[in-house]
This record gives sequence, structure tokens and C-alpha cells, in this order.
Amino acid sequence: MNLILGAGEYKDQIKSLWKIAFSESDTFLNWYFDNQWDGNNAIALLDSNRVLAALEMKKYDQFMRGNIIKSSYVVGVSVLPQYRHRGFATKIMVQSIVSSYNNGEVLSMLIPFSYKFYRRMGYELCFTHGRMRFGRDDIDLSQNMPGRVRRLSIDYYEKLNDIYLRFFKTANGIIKRNPKDWGYIFDSTLMNGGGVFGYFENDLCGYFTSYWHKGELRIGEICFLTPRARTGMLLFISKLLDKDRTFTVDYPSFSNAAYFTNEPKEAAIKPTVMARVVNTRLALKQINSRANLAIKVDDNFFPQNSGVFDMNGSSAKNYDFKMNINTFTKLYTGFTDTYELYFNGEIKGNREKLDILNSVFPKCNNYIYHIMSNEL
Repeated sequence: MNLILGAGEYKDQIKSLWKIAFSESDTFLNWYFDNQWDGNNAIALLDSNRVLAALEMKKYDQFMRGNIIKSSYVVGVSVLPQYRHRGFATKIMVQSIVSSYNNGEVLSMLIPFSYKFYRRMGYELCFTHGRMRFGRDDIDLSQNMPGRVRRLSIDYYEKLNDIYLRFFKTANGIIKRNPKDWGYIFDSTLMNGGGVFGYFENDLCGYFTSYWHKGELRIGEICFLTPRARTGMLLFISKLLDKDRTFTVDYPSFSNAAYFTNEPKEAAIKPTVMARVVNTRLALKQINSRANLAIKVDDNFFPQNSGVFDMNGSSAKNYDFKMNINTFTKLYTGFTDTYELYFNGEIKGNREKLDILNSVFPKCNNYIYHIMSNEL
């Protein structure tokens, strides 16, 4: 058996493997493998030129703690049914982490089939989103909608991107989208009976993405520059539906979006994306803090990533705090509060310097629109 990075010549076999593993429609598979799949960033485990397991790494630039980092989003982790439970998924995941490390990336991300399975590889839940269900009675339908809503084409991606960046300017972890990313959003929502719609008052000042899932309309992302644009879009959606129909809206879990309706809404917090730091030294180097601290990070799954580091990524002899890679990932991404990690025993060390550690890694408002999965 051998592992290869750059498995483009095995495209047809990997496409067939996806169909077995994920029960995707031929329409989606044909579109995805013709337009989105990147064989140069696909990893396959082979036995005599037969693909036994495979994955793909989608490359992104990502906003993280005021910097733009390189990251990989691992998708399509799959193993032929008769070869499962033999460690093949672990083999290709190790190779993906090595590849990300060698490529100068900081984070590897994925949407797991099992959080427990990937946690042993150093991945931790780092992103969530809120989900609310609306009925017509939740919105004051007597309000006037001064603007208009209409379906958009990909030609609007630059204006959409501007609204996206302005709306999420305080969010941590968002993807720096390029035209191909926007193309995926347009095409995938359209294939699921929805699309991308814009709200206009003289100019575009808001948008939402929609798709249908099990007979219910879902709003995957809604961004706006004014509260009036938000209200206008929700009015438009509400008036489209029959009186007894509902729709759901996904939104950043740190937002107060649940409280602007007629009555405050109960909202579910949905776990979504896991992440793991693949290069601790580079992560700290990009933060480049002058704080007089050093930390020890243990990465048993990828030992090359272990070490004792100061706050600008240089090697150090002594350390003030120690933690494993799972904990460092939660700390670095800002998903979990420093004091909570210390209280839970995940960070061990000099309590007198805990405030300094927290000043380097304050908790953040994390958000990512997981465009590779509309069914979470």
C-alpha cells in the first residue's frame, strides 16, 4: 500500500468512493468533481492502483486574531466499506496534517462524522452557529419594506464580498472568500432549490443564501449593513410562505439575533467545525506578542509540532504553562476562555501569569459558514 498526495489521476475512483460513503446524488457529484474538486490537493491510499481511502484539502486564507493565515479544510474523508476499522482513515489524516505543515499552514479544519474520532487526532470544536425557527407570527408583517429583494447572479460577488467582510468585521475565523468560493455558494444553493438573494435600497445593502432541506426553507447566511435591510429580508421570506410554514435562520452564535422578533426566540446552538493547529511555532510567530511567557505544547499525534515556545514562536528552555495540542487549539482560536481552560485543568502552570496569557489569547467571536455541508 502507498499514500499519494496529488491523486488527480484517480478522480473517477474517488468520485465513486464519495457516492458510496456519502450517498450523494449523481447531479451533485458530477458538478462537484467537474468544478470544485482539486486533484492536486487530494490524498489517496492505494493498493495496486485501487483507491481504498481518500480525502481532499480545500485551501483557504482565513482571518485569525487580526492576521490572515493559511488553512486547509479537509473534506471527503472516506474508506471503502470492506476496509474500514483498519486505521486507513488515520493514515490519510496523518498525511494531510504533514502536508499542511509543509505548506506553511496554521490550521486544519473539518466537519466531523464523530467529534470523538477526530479529537484523538488533536482536533477540537472551535466553531458553532445559532439556529432559529421562524413562523409568520414572529415577524410584524404590517411593516413596510421600502427596498426590494431579488435573486442575484455571480456577477454581484464583489459587492456581496464587501457586505460579508463589513458584516463580520468583528468575527474571528471567517474565510477570505474568492470568486470560486462564491461560485460554490451560488451553485450549491441553486441545486438545493434556493439561491442567493439581495436586498436593495438604491444599492445592494444586504443578502441571504437559501436552500431547502427536508421540506423546510433554510437561510444559511444573512448579512446586512442596516437593521432595515435585515427586517426587509425577513419580511420578504415570511410573506413567501404559507401561514403554517416555518423557516430556519443560521446566524453567528455570539449574535443577539434571537431578540429582535415580536417575542424573544429560543435558539439552538449547533456544533459545526473542528480545527487543530498544525504548526504551533508559526501560529505564535504570526501573533508575535512581546509578553514574557513561554508555553509547552504536546502533540502526540504529530510530534513534530510539539515543543516549548515563547510568544513569538522561538524555542524556549523553560515554560510557564503546559497543555496538549487540543487545548492549545482552543486557546489559539479563541473558542474557549483562558480562565475556563485553566479552571478545568486543561492548562497547567503559573497562576500568577494567567492574566498575561489571557491578554495574548483573549476569547473571540468565532464564525465560519461551513459551505461544504448544508445539512448540519
